[in-house]
Amino acid sequence: MDYFRILHLKREPFSNSPEPDFFFESDQHLGCLQRLELSIRLRRGLNVVIGDVGTGKTTLCRRMIQRLGSSDEDRGRIATHLILDPDFGSAIECLTTISESFGLGIPERPVTEWQLRENIKNYLYQQGVDGGKITVLIIDEGQKLSSTSIEILREFLNYETNEFKLLQIVIFAQSEFEEILKNHPNFTDRINLLYRLQPLRFRQTQAMVTFRIARASGQDGIPKLFTRPALWAVHFATGGFPRKIITLCHEVLLALIIQNRAKADSSLVWACAKRLAMYDRFRGKTLKVAFAVLMLLIVGGLLIQAPDLVRTFGVDAKKQSIARIPEVSQPAQAVVAVNPPVKAVASEASRQPPAEKLVEAAKIPVTLGRIAISQGGTVWWILSDVYGQWNLGIYQAFQKANPDIENLNRVPAGKVLQFPAVQAANPTANKGVWVQIASGHTLDEAYRILRDRQKQITDLKMLAYWNSREGTVFSVVSGEHFIDEASAIIYIRKLPPSIRSGVKVLNGKWESDTVFFSQL
Repeated sequence: MDYFRILHLKREPFSNSPEPDFFFESDQHLGCLQRLELSIRLRRGLNVVIGDVGTGKTTLCRRMIQRLGSSDEDRGRIATHLILDPDFGSAIECLTTISESFGLGIPERPVTEWQLRENIKNYLYQQGVDGGKITVLIIDEGQKLSSTSIEILREFLNYETNEFKLLQIVIFAQSEFEEILKNHPNFTDRINLLYRLQPLRFRQTQAMVTFRIARASGQDGIPKLFTRPALWAVHFATGGFPRKIITLCHEVLLALIIQNRAKADSSLVWACAKRLAMYDRFRGKTLKVAFAVLMLLIVGGLLIQAPDLVRTFGVDAKKQSIARIPEVSQPAQAVVAVNPPVKAVASEASRQPPAEKLVEAAKIPVTLGRIAISQGGTVWWILSDVYGQWNLGIYQAFQKANPDIENLNRVPAGKVLQFPAVQAANPTANKGVWVQIASGHTLDEAYRILRDRQKQITDLKMLAYWNSREGTVFSVVSGEHFIDEASAIIYIRKLPPSIRSGVKVLNGKWESDTVFFSQL
């Protein structure tokens, strides 16, 4: 008897095969899928998806293929060709594999690289121009591509009409592919979409586990196989990586059957994680303390409605300290304004801030500001919005700043929360450019802007920072970053007209004394 039937399931919920039907549409995965599909249908050329091992690239790839062939019209118009292992030893091997994938057959006699290229070029023109079809070449494990293969793909991207590219290329690769892109700028320049997959947050981990169990249970009701603390343990042990989540949950369900239990608690999850060697993540004094605090919170019932208390787990809490005063300053961060409003230019004297303002700007804040909790709101969601991540250092600083709050799940509406200035690493380092949607003069104002704009753009975040020239700044930015300003401007042009005016592109060049208080 299949184990999942014992748990009142009709299908296996945590199979390690990339099943498209079990594709969990988290915000980032769904956003990536939609943008890939749009790029392919518009025939924009090269698209790259980068993510660490286990972030869901292969499942996303299979789901994309499924969507591109979901209708008879698409199946007749879009041809997808998948290469699973692009570790080619030579140009001939690369060209031959692509030729076979396109159905051009294996030559009966040896052919030259030029002949293979010409055959592929003629095929693409025949399919794209004469047949009006879209040819898609999908490459998994793109980090295995050699320089020779990269150059071949770059050449294929030159095959185009005045309106579109003849070959659509989608590369799914691990993070080391970024180094390949740096070494091949002529190839990188042709990228239409570059998307980086991140691990899931707790809310997404919980939703993914629930979704898979629901999909496996059919229409007969969804069995609750994990307690809330157990789901936190799953997230903590796996770091939010989908593949690890699936592996661990599969092991937990097997343990439920063996032990004749109906629901998994956190202790069972940790026992399974230890057997799978996931427990090694918590070596080191700081992380052991963090885990102990997390378990105490769970036992105390403080995580009933908590959001992303643990988003990243490799952060040393000792590095999360109150901001210290830097020494040197440089020119201000450069910004590119898109459709900026016309402003009158004041004289130097009128633009000079009062002396008290200069003194105020020169001091790094001890607190970011205050926010009053609204009716139906939760402290945890506000904390997640302000800091962008959770770790032991932030938790301790917040508790110290709000000593009168004993239970974060029982904070009445109207209660004013104090948010300490906890230093974070530069969240924009080596990540291209960002789009600033708006900014606020105070934390409370910026938070209200964030919540208002999220009604139209769901993927927005707050970026709080300080430097001696600007003082404390609260910026509302896009949840994703872009490879260059041109890509960011394309994103801006797609924004609702009501919020497009005054939007800026942040190029990541900050004052040398800039201190950050948020993670993106």
